[in-house]
Amino acid sequence: MAQRVRKAVLPVAEQHGVMLAVHPSDPPVPMLGGIARILRSPDAFRRAMALADSPAWGLILCLGTFSELGGATSVMEMIDTFGPAGNIGYVHFRDVQGTVPRFNECFLGDGNYDPIAVMEKLRAVGYKGFVMEDHVPILAGDSPFQDRSRSHAMGYMQALLRATA
Repeated sequence: MAQRVRKAVLPVAEQHGVMLAVHPSDPPVPMLGGIARILRSPDAFRRAMALADSPAWGLILCLGTFSELGGATSVMEMIDTFGPAGNIGYVHFRDVQGTVPRFNECFLGDGNYDPIAVMEKLRAVGYKGFVMEDHVPILAGDSPFQDRSRSHAMGYMQALLRATA
């Protein structure tokens, strides 16, 4: 399978300027429901990037997943490793309190990492892609789409973008 992707899919993506980006295993644990989880560490992503060796192959930088893995240190390591090489497809801007196996979703600014430091780091490594909210805390009485929590995340991200421009 990996050979087919490397030989057939990636050249077409390269030709058309498309990046194929993979999401890390969330949560980043060895097994979930009896199924092995492969992309669950910075080292696993480094190995995947080396196998593909293509500008059309990247990662979805899910900040929450890497925060679950090792807090701010893990988040910054991923940005330092994959940002300068242009291997970040896009960023899921979310955070958690705690790490695997005990963590919970939280509002931006209430989690393991400093959101402004992360946005500054993304800019410092030359990231020019987009950021989007991902999981948000569940609030009593909110809509099924979690409009209130998502509104908070969007406003917070807009402020981060302006503050670091």
